[in-house]
Amino acid sequence: MNPRTTGLLALAAALLGAFVYFYEIRGGDRRERVEEASRRIFPEVEASEIDLLDLSSTEGVRARALREQGRWLLVEPLDFPGDTVALDGIAGSLAQLTSESAIESPREPGVYGLGEGARRLAFRAGEERHELVIGKQTPVGESTYVARGAQPERVLTVATWRIDSLSHGLDELRDRRVLVFDRGAVDELVIRWPGSEIVLAKRADGWWIRKPAGAGRADDPQVENLLSDLSFLRAEGFVDEPRPAEEAGLEEPAFELLLRIGKGVEGAGERAAQGRELRFALGSAVEDRQRLALGKESGVLYRVDENRISDLPRDFFAYRFKTLSSFVLSEISAVEIDFRPEESAGQSPAGVRLERDAVGVWHGSPLELREGVAARLVAELAQLEGVSIVADAMGPEELAAVGLAPPGVILRAYAARGPEAGVDAGAALPVAEVHLGHSDPERGAIAKAPDRDTIYRIDPVLSEQIPVSHEAFMSRFVANAADEIEGGGSEAGGD
Repeated sequence: MNPRTTGLLALAAALLGAFVYFYEIRGGDRRERVEEASRRIFPEVEASEIDLLDLSSTEGVRARALREQGRWLLVEPLDFPGDTVALDGIAGSLAQLTSESAIESPREPGVYGLGEGARRLAFRAGEERHELVIGKQTPVGESTYVARGAQPERVLTVATWRIDSLSHGLDELRDRRVLVFDRGAVDELVIRWPGSEIVLAKRADGWWIRKPAGAGRADDPQVENLLSDLSFLRAEGFVDEPRPAEEAGLEEPAFELLLRIGKGVEGAGERAAQGRELRFALGSAVEDRQRLALGKESGVLYRVDENRISDLPRDFFAYRFKTLSSFVLSEISAVEIDFRPEESAGQSPAGVRLERDAVGVWHGSPLELREGVAARLVAELAQLEGVSIVADAMGPEELAAVGLAPPGVILRAYAARGPEAGVDAGAALPVAEVHLGHSDPERGAIAKAPDRDTIYRIDPVLSEQIPVSHEAFMSRFVANAADEIEGGGSEAGGD
């Protein structure tokens, strides 16, 4: 084919492709947006401009809401914070409401259900007031008759699902958050349940238990989870008529929490004299597995789903610091396991080292371990917690009695470190150490971290992943354990 002809054909194809893209595709999208904008019932209104809504709830109750400084407030039939999502949604739906067809010379409004008794939704945008009148459904299709104002010059049809998005129950228009607070600003918690009280204070290094005295650090993740659960707690309904505290079960609440905000973090300078306090309390159970609760608004009780509050911790141990070791698994290069000499007497070795190679596989030395046991052991050490506290402190004789003076097993984890000034490349840093004492198959092993006095028990299930004694290590972790014991050890192997 003539090269010139080929070039002309290629140019024509490119021009045709450009025409299809710019006119049919991009142009089609633009024309669709223009057409949709032309069908807007309130084209002069933007959702952000709407600051008043006057509508009927699905129960037939008139509700009025005002938006001030970005927040909605119900002013009728009661004064109450409005639900931002629901009311912003109504404002957005009104501003973007589009018609499917128009009747330019309509008959009397009653024919379309737009006369007396029709549902009306009024709103204000800037200085202008508008009204949407909603009639009955069309005889054919999933559409509903609507009109602008009571005496429309034309009647419009709108997809019924768009009208349904404007329908809400009164409770759905109310702010259903039981508490509203900034989690990061809470610096003191008072937690009560029948017969118990705990006071937690935030310091620069985390949460600490102030009461009862001497309990030490609190479990930071547990406290943060509690605050998170409360910040996301939503009411299923409301009880607006005050009830006596005894009748509502709030004279002695099943669970009570005081959140103190703005008093300042302990250890970070002088505490501010001023602050505010929020109270949350659980009262009596009501129907549909709900429970009455006090929340952010006085003079009203919230109905909350029992499933949402059943996990609120109501025992002292839940709030106590219980982490024995914690580290980022990927940063660990080695783990050492040392056994009490008398326990391993005549049974080599008394110590084992686990190391991870360049591809992430763990190897044991001087014994070959069963496949996967080293990786599981390190994974458990990365997040090892006690399941109960044996004692807050013990003397030397008591420590010896539970097998911690000296420990039966010492576990140490090391993180690799690159070359630094004065440090050899690959030098390791100890990041965690755990001491294990006597082990009970039903209750678990006694455990302690050397940097604190508290004595814990670990879950007995962990004896399958963590060697709680030299005997357990040889029988559960070592490959060909019988041969190793008789032969006095072997060369390093892998898992």
